[in-house]
Amino acid sequence: MKIAKIGVDENYPAYLQRKIILSNQIALVISLLVAAPFIVISLIHFPKIAYLPAIGTVVCLSTLGFNYLRLQVIARIIIALLPVLLTSAYSGYVNHAGATALPPLAMLSLSFTLIIFLVFDVREKAYLISLSVISIAVLLSMNVFNEWLELDMDNEVMATGYLSNVTIVLSIVVGGGCILILAKQSQAAEDTALELLEKSKETNQQLSGKEEELKENLKKIEETQLEEKKRQWAGEGISQAIKIMRDYEDIQQLSDDLISFTVKYMEANQGGLFILNEDNPDDPYLELVSAYAFDRKKFLEKRVEIGQSLVGQAYLEGDYILLTEIPENYVNITSGLGHSNPRSVLIMPTTVNEKTLGLIELASFNEFEEHQIQFLQTLGENIASTLDSGRSTASMQKLLAESQQQAEEMRAQEEEMRQNQEELQATQEELGRQKGEMEEEIAQLKEALEKYQNQEADATDSQKIKFDDNLTAKDNDTKAAKTKK
Repeated sequence: MKIAKIGVDENYPAYLQRKIILSNQIALVISLLVAAPFIVISLIHFPKIAYLPAIGTVVCLSTLGFNYLRLQVIARIIIALLPVLLTSAYSGYVNHAGATALPPLAMLSLSFTLIIFLVFDVREKAYLISLSVISIAVLLSMNVFNEWLELDMDNEVMATGYLSNVTIVLSIVVGGGCILILAKQSQAAEDTALELLEKSKETNQQLSGKEEELKENLKKIEETQLEEKKRQWAGEGISQAIKIMRDYEDIQQLSDDLISFTVKYMEANQGGLFILNEDNPDDPYLELVSAYAFDRKKFLEKRVEIGQSLVGQAYLEGDYILLTEIPENYVNITSGLGHSNPRSVLIMPTTVNEKTLGLIELASFNEFEEHQIQFLQTLGENIASTLDSGRSTASMQKLLAESQQQAEEMRAQEEEMRQNQEELQATQEELGRQKGEMEEEIAQLKEALEKYQNQEADATDSQKIKFDDNLTAKDNDTKAAKTKK
């Protein structure tokens, strides 16, 4: 019924919505089934007090208005106390002074007290207790009401007549109804509790499943974070190593810095760097170019033949070797506590373009983890690339130096040839000048000879011979000077 839901708001707690509906329903039931019949009965038998059930009807129905105005507490107080008060007052008017309360009306009044437990919840203890105390006080004061409210009326019909039976039936109906409603509420509460318990179990199971899922997700997150931490560790290590390889001055200094960094970053205890020596193509071997914290006895021999020992085998296989069971006297880690065998030895080839240029050997008291092995493998590739680049650079520098030396020698030879050419050209120019002078003198002599021939045609033979001798002497001197030049 919509009328029973007057004043109900969906935002109210569920228990309060139920109490509002119940208070509306009780108001309607009392007004229609109790107050209205008593109006008729009173008009017939007790007309002087017919106004009491009429007032009860109006006031009971007013609870609907109070609920509508959101005055739920006032509405429930009215419906909880009004029936008891009106019934006690009605009994006081009907009964004679000094007599005990009429049993039918006392029963009806007592049944009305149960309404308090219908419209108020244990969560509202203050109202529940105070209203219960007032109702009990009213019931105990019914005999007093007889003294105060006595009217001269014949109450036989209420005491022993049919009204007695009607009132008793109404009291039983009201009391039984209240008890049934309370039982129903109790059952509903129990069902709700069981439902909540089942839901709680289901929720617990779901939470348990979610907890397992959460633990699994948390485990995955931790694993992901650990993997990310390992990747960051490897990335930072490669970055630091690249900086070392970028700033090196020579291969030896680079080798020392790299093996020192690798041992420390890998948290190992000892390490060595071997590089392939191919100075003699017919006799290649692995040369220990740098070591960090190694026992010197192990490395008295800095030459390792290819294929011999674990280092030589790792070079031939082109793959790393990880030892967790170290042979006796293979290597000893030297510390302040003396000498002891390592727990793990890792030999990693340094490879670039499928060519192994060297190896890194590390010994540690701790076992090497997978991410450390992968890091060293990547580092080895970078080291091999740097060594290969360094070798190529050194070879190019050597060729460049040889080329520069040859160019210097060629420039010196060219300068010497230029100087010789200049000297030869100067000699040729001098010879040309002397030749010109001689040709000029010969021309002059010829001219003089022709002149003499024309002017002195009649010269004597002796003078001619003398002249020829002088001329011959001149020619001889000129040839001698030319030969000398």
